[in-house]
Amino acid sequence: MERNQLVKVGLVGAGYVSTYHARALRSLPFVEIVGVADSDQTRAETLAAQFQIPKVYPSLAAMAEAQPKVIHILTPPASHASLAIEAMEMGCHVFVEKPMAESAADCDRMIQCAREKNLVLSINHSARMDPIVLEALEMIRNGAIGEVKAVDFFRSSDYQAYSGGPAMPPQFRNGS
Repeated sequence: MERNQLVKVGLVGAGYVSTYHARALRSLPFVEIVGVADSDQTRAETLAAQFQIPKVYPSLAAMAEAQPKVIHILTPPASHASLAIEAMEMGCHVFVEKPMAESAADCDRMIQCAREKNLVLSINHSARMDPIVLEALEMIRNGAIGEVKAVDFFRSSDYQAYSGGPAMPPQFRNGS
């Protein structure tokens, strides 16, 4: 890539988390968001209007015409592996929301594709640099807490209410 050249980024998925990605990308002077694809055309058009994204596409494949270099996968987890691999087959680096995929086998396929194509595959982790997380990692490295068998991370955030109905636990029903 030439110095001072804009990095073309495409968004796949226009749901709740997409506004955070669009806002962050808009703050980077070297990034140009070239389009958004979502199965819900109205939702994609709303995001495009809010963040001045020039084009709405019906699919990732259709977005190829904009020649993005990076694709952000912001869809439900069941689609992460197939979309990430499709994006890498197009020659794009991929940034995928957590969880990476629904199975270890899908994760392995994604990693293998990135290696074969010599592309960057990156997985979002919003608490990666959180001071508490960093402190916990340091404690683990120093042996202060013994061998770690598993980790459960609880946090509270201002998310939209989940529409799963009254049978859902309150933390889901009421948006955490």
